[in-house]
Amino acid sequence: MKSFALLCLALENAADPARKKELFRDYACKAGPTDRMWGISLLMGRIPRRVTTVGTLKNWALQASDVSAWLFEESVQAVGELAETISLILPPARFPSRKSLTQWMTFLHSLEELNEFQRRESLQAAWDEQEPEERLLIIKLLAGSFRSPMPGKLVTEAVAELASARKSVVAHRLAGNWHPDQHSLEDLLAGTGCARDVSQPYPFSLAHALEDDLAQLGEPTEWQAEWKWDGIRAQLVRREGELFIWSRGEELVTPKFPELALLQSMLPEGTVIDGEIIGFSEGCPLPAGALQSRFSRKNVSAKSLRECPAILVAFDLLESNGDDIRTYPYQQRREKLETLLDNLRQENLLLSDSLEFATWNELQVLHGQARENCAEGIMLKRKNSPYLTGRRRGDWWKWKSDPHTLDGVLMYAQQTQTGSRFACTDLTFGLWDGERLVPFARLQAGLDAEQTAELEKFIRENTLEKFGPVRTVKPHLVFEIAFNGVELSARHKSGLSVRSPRLLRWRNDKPADEANSLSDLRAFLNLIKPVSAQHQDLRD
Repeated sequence: MKSFALLCLALENAADPARKKELFRDYACKAGPTDRMWGISLLMGRIPRRVTTVGTLKNWALQASDVSAWLFEESVQAVGELAETISLILPPARFPSRKSLTQWMTFLHSLEELNEFQRRESLQAAWDEQEPEERLLIIKLLAGSFRSPMPGKLVTEAVAELASARKSVVAHRLAGNWHPDQHSLEDLLAGTGCARDVSQPYPFSLAHALEDDLAQLGEPTEWQAEWKWDGIRAQLVRREGELFIWSRGEELVTPKFPELALLQSMLPEGTVIDGEIIGFSEGCPLPAGALQSRFSRKNVSAKSLRECPAILVAFDLLESNGDDIRTYPYQQRREKLETLLDNLRQENLLLSDSLEFATWNELQVLHGQARENCAEGIMLKRKNSPYLTGRRRGDWWKWKSDPHTLDGVLMYAQQTQTGSRFACTDLTFGLWDGERLVPFARLQAGLDAEQTAELEKFIRENTLEKFGPVRTVKPHLVFEIAFNGVELSARHKSGLSVRSPRLLRWRNDKPADEANSLSDLRAFLNLIKPVSAQHQDLRD
């Protein structure tokens, strides 16, 4: 266990991808077979289901230590992370053990069968056996705050190099519904020694952002254009009488979309469809974040199903009648998909629109209409391209619409490290609501070295208040903020949430009182969003 916990810390401090893969391979070579599989599983983002709340963990930690509640809250502000604070206030382990990662993961799963009193007793006893690094990892897993310090793509590459296997094969095998206690790496990659996983999706094909002139792509007739939807990328798998829905993050999310369950009896055996799950109500796609609440709840409520019904906009067919057709040209896969959906005629399984254009100029005009159709841009796919694994340059391109922009005033700055030097990493910007500023976007600075030094100097000299690592600064600096969209949100003070905010430039030329207002942000909610002809036809 300790070796994996130390691996996670080392990966967090390693910036170079080659170094991350080297660290992982070193761990995998020394770890036992089952520990190795648990390490791969956790780094791939397969996190155990939470069995308690963060607040409960905090209370149990306070009971096990001599720290008062007020001091704990002060410590959280100084440390900047709840799970780490909980691990730090606990007394040193009295009976350090050398349990393996597998043993501790088995312990975590055993907590599901216990009542709250038994969980507290078991966990406090476990803390007495864990070294600081192990304790922090366990608490993060329990609190749901563990984030893999290694991208899934790098894990796949490292496993492929370790096993001397093709990356595409490794990606496919790791995407399945396997369990670390039941599968060895060798058997998993060979597909032997275990039952066939009928739920297994294919590795997703990803697109590069279009940066060159359209003319560089060649003849328009070689390309298929579709709207780029901003939802949840997913594969619909129908095999052996069962239906499985996989997210791009390789998470099995079937229970989150009961609206699609009826497709289990309608889709042909041996069918895998790639598409985008979006909220769809009254003939119009809903904002991108409309479905996110489903992932924060154990069960999908009737209210959620009523207010934000989900559909799958299908754009590719990967398996037909049990045959892997990913090597077929995209146009041929598309024709098969069209035939399949025409026969089904299901309102919650739609075919993505094929945009008609004869010249690149005509496509440019369509691109300008993306937001009116609730899309975030256009996808371009070469008609003769196979379905490849991962992000390959040349055949699939995403061409996003230009972002919205507003000028916001810097309100708060947060440091991510302790010490005398202030490193301004997380910045919060506000918009005017009358004579007061209301926060609307929090993001990382992303400035060059000279601007960073200037900004840090201003923050040090103009701090009004301190709340642990957070500083309230004099409302003076204005920055241009870009974002992809906006939607209503009861969780934010502004009542609005912006999508993917990022800093464009420092507006030294603009005084704070000339920054944008909250009403300017609300105006983006009122964009006209007509329904595409295909969607209207299906509902008629």
